[in-house]
Amino acid sequence: MDQPTLPPASIPRALAVAMLGVAATAAAADPPPGTVVLRGHAAGVFMAAFTPDGARVVTASGDETARLWDATSGIELRRFSGHTGPVYGLAVSGDGRTFVTGGQDNAARVWALPLTAPRAAVAAHEGALAGGAFISDGRTVVTAGSGPGLRLWRLDTMGAKAAGGPEATKPVERPTDAATIQAVAAAPDAASFVTADDTGRLVLWSALVDDPLGTIGTHAGGVRGVALVPGGQRVLSAGVDGTLRTWSLPPQQPRSSAPASPIRDLATVVNQPVAVVAATDGARVINVQSLDVVRELPRPVDAVAPIEAIATAPDGSLVAIGDAAGATRFQQIGDGADRGSVGGHAGAVLDVTFLPDGKGVITSGEDGTVRRWQLPTPPAPVDGHTAAVRAIATAPSGQWFATAADDKSVRVWSPVGQPVRTIGTHTAGVQALSVTPDEKQIATGDAAGIVSLFATADGAAAGAIHAHRGAVTALAHEREGTALWSAGADGTLKRWTLPLAAPRQLTGHAQGVRAVAATSDGKLIVSGGEDQTVRLWDANTAQAVRTLVGQPAGPVAAVAIAGDGTRVAAVTAAGTLRAWNAADGQPLLERTLPGPLHDVTFVGATRIATVGGDGTVRLWNLALPAEAAVPAEPGPVQGLAAAREAARC
Repeated sequence: MDQPTLPPASIPRALAVAMLGVAATAAAADPPPGTVVLRGHAAGVFMAAFTPDGARVVTASGDETARLWDATSGIELRRFSGHTGPVYGLAVSGDGRTFVTGGQDNAARVWALPLTAPRAAVAAHEGALAGGAFISDGRTVVTAGSGPGLRLWRLDTMGAKAAGGPEATKPVERPTDAATIQAVAAAPDAASFVTADDTGRLVLWSALVDDPLGTIGTHAGGVRGVALVPGGQRVLSAGVDGTLRTWSLPPQQPRSSAPASPIRDLATVVNQPVAVVAATDGARVINVQSLDVVRELPRPVDAVAPIEAIATAPDGSLVAIGDAAGATRFQQIGDGADRGSVGGHAGAVLDVTFLPDGKGVITSGEDGTVRRWQLPTPPAPVDGHTAAVRAIATAPSGQWFATAADDKSVRVWSPVGQPVRTIGTHTAGVQALSVTPDEKQIATGDAAGIVSLFATADGAAAGAIHAHRGAVTALAHEREGTALWSAGADGTLKRWTLPLAAPRQLTGHAQGVRAVAATSDGKLIVSGGEDQTVRLWDANTAQAVRTLVGQPAGPVAAVAIAGDGTRVAAVTAAGTLRAWNAADGQPLLERTLPGPLHDVTFVGATRIATVGGDGTVRLWNLALPAEAAVPAEPGPVQGLAAAREAARC
């Protein structure tokens, strides 16, 4: 199997454990300090991985979804739906732009990860930004701060000077009176723009003249949003009092809608007699002539923060919606379909506008920055397998990924999910994959116990061996690419020197091997079996070091070994937890908990995390007396594979 993405050293180890503590129920007790708990999945979590920057976590669950989380705050950033069965596995690309999921519905799907870095950022004003808009030339942006004054920016010279690019320029100042500007809007086919302030006054400006062209009118009670209808002959304003008003240029008596929920912003739609209105209770499309509601835009289930600002695309197909959590999501105006999201502001998004080509947006935030973003790429289903997808492996470069399924096939795909080739011929369903660090070979393991090697360039066979008497359940290349480890349903763990040679077989368990773990240097291995024993092995000699005393009651469900090789832990389906000193095999901790235990991992050298079938994650401190244990966050969890990998390195 491929190595999961690991968090940088700056992220607490407690995060790597708690990130899998996802639950549909509320916490029964506060988690220990430093623990980040991710809540939201409605079923067990089968796999998780960090993004390369360590700032986010992706999880795959039996509730048919994958989810993206903020690794620091634990906030759910995005939900990825499309599978029609449990999502068993995932892999994040090396460049952090995409990830792949595989599920019981026989499909692997490629998803684009939402961007977290803007194309450009500049401290536009001292304090929060009230709004911004593009002037008709498509190269100028006008912004308004929380105090008096407007600024006009050249888009191609915003922010710091890029290598080989033009020097950054200062904005052009447009002085205003003491009123605070609440919103800015520009006509797409004219050089004029309108501002609305906290007194309810609407003022018309020109990008070519310093002084305002005149006052359009006053919206009683203050204005939250304003927009110019294409052609520049009509203005829409949204009032704090919940009314919409239309104004003609030159000004005439406006029409008003019936008061409703407070309106946050509005935007017209090019070449359509409609506008999109954002209110506290959601977004809706209205007719600009009658002000009647044409349709409600459904709010995605993961969009819980209040709406702060909206903008419509130049072609009238999309609406961008900025919220109080600092995220901007995109929806189809016609049917409200979700088109992804971006996020990064430290605080609310106060305004948003599309680039003239419609391929990106610029947002202004409560954090005082202006940010430029590309539109997110919609998720693309990867179809081809005809049975359940059991394994996914991503090339370290992120240029391709491979999937294996019960249909006896291994398929290679491009980063966007286009088929590249089918690898090899298998006589049984393929259950395990691993890619060499140099990406030149891919190893497969099937249900018949065969381990095969293939060249990734052309799929040519590079060797095969009957490795196990039962199915091959896992494969992993060593980091140097000179050896391959295989685990089997026959209870054996084997190390194969590459190119393939006779394996080292670790024998001793009387029944099947259920769990295995290794130190970060690969010198020491611990295994647990159905024979209720936990054994230590020397990886170099394949010889048993010792069988640990005080064996767990019942078949071993999971084992863990500290990264420095000093301590070992094991749990069983009967609910027992044991920990030992690796050097002498002396017991450190013995516990029997209610219900089965699913998994265990080390967090550092002295702390253990366990996952129970009773819906709890518990942390144990081996540095304290044996009776000291800290209960952690409740939540049904199926495994801590990503956390174990992080703790071992």
